[in-house]
Amino acid sequence: MPRITNIRLLYFLTFAIFGAWLPFLPLYLTSELQWSQQHVGWLLALASLSIMFTPALMTLLADMHFQPRRLIMVINLLGCVSFLALSQIESFWPFMLVFVFYSLVSAPQVALQDGLFFGYSKSHPDTAPPFHRIRVFGTVGFIFPSIIMFVLLKSGMHISVMMKLAAVICFLGAVNTLLLPNVQREPKQSNRLPTREALTAMRQKHVLYFCAGLWLMHNVSAAFYAFHPVWLRDVVLLDDKWVGLMANLGVTVEIFFMLAFGFLLHHLGLRKLLVFGMLLTAVRMSILAFTSSLPLVIFSQFFHGMMVLIVHVAPPVFLNANARQSFRSSIQGLFAMGIAGTGRVVGNLVAGYLAQINLTVLYSYCIVLCLLAAIVIFWGLRQWDMHAATDAKADDPVDDLKESESVLLESPAER
Repeated sequence: MPRITNIRLLYFLTFAIFGAWLPFLPLYLTSELQWSQQHVGWLLALASLSIMFTPALMTLLADMHFQPRRLIMVINLLGCVSFLALSQIESFWPFMLVFVFYSLVSAPQVALQDGLFFGYSKSHPDTAPPFHRIRVFGTVGFIFPSIIMFVLLKSGMHISVMMKLAAVICFLGAVNTLLLPNVQREPKQSNRLPTREALTAMRQKHVLYFCAGLWLMHNVSAAFYAFHPVWLRDVVLLDDKWVGLMANLGVTVEIFFMLAFGFLLHHLGLRKLLVFGMLLTAVRMSILAFTSSLPLVIFSQFFHGMMVLIVHVAPPVFLNANARQSFRSSIQGLFAMGIAGTGRVVGNLVAGYLAQINLTVLYSYCIVLCLLAAIVIFWGLRQWDMHAATDAKADDPVDDLKESESVLLESPAER
């Protein structure tokens, strides 16, 4: 199945790009370029603004006319050029502008590839694997660059080499798009734009509650990713070359959570899974806020997988269950724009100010957000739980999620 192989490689390379720069950028900015914590927050907040603009436009194009794989190729080529430029820039404003440009062009990629996979899955129901078995390749991809960076930094290379590594991976991602499948489209049944149809679907009450809880968690996620490397260096006192490996200990554990997603969804239901994950994330933030003990730091990494499941894996599955083929990409783009985008902007801005005070204040704030998110999901989805809604009507959205759950749990052979 060469097409599925290239979709797996797509996820691997996309998240490998993130893994090449995300664990190391705050270290590079604060140590080598002498930026303050607040300036790091500004940069990541401005970069997150891009999520509010391009995903909805690009996924609309994917639903209307352009093949997602061609859009992904353009994104990767522009990313390659951006990282090569960043490797040569040290001044504040030029670095800021180029990085924001990269963020602008790369923001739609995850939504586009999720839409591409779900479109392929809809067209090939007998051969397409469950989503979490595709998404796990992204987790493996995120880990891979940190191993390379450890070797490069140990050999004496400068931490800015992360930019060139990211550029190489972007180029490989562009090459891989040549072998990705095209998405088959349903005959157009109305003159409504896909984005408008997606917006209508997102205005359902249970979807609004879901979006509110996930908005809070994107605030937490933004704060965590922005300053966890700095916390490892300044509070736990790890050397730069170990920071990436320590961060990716949690990502390694994430693989097992990813593979167990279908099992957890089946036995807990979406509502309980989300609430459980939010509470575990609150426990993890408590460890970051109140201790620097290395054993507890290592222990906290085992909670990372649950945060990834609720922030990055559950939303595409939930949204796909509430979408039709005509707007599968658009609903992913709207969520990326309106929920993930605004959540990350606010999260990074607030995180920058709080981290300037100290990191204990920042992670205490994250604890509160996790608990609020758990309350919102627990209350808002109380009548939409998969196990509780046994008397749901045939056209109720919960049936769509049950169908989606069966796709997650079954192998192609079982289907």
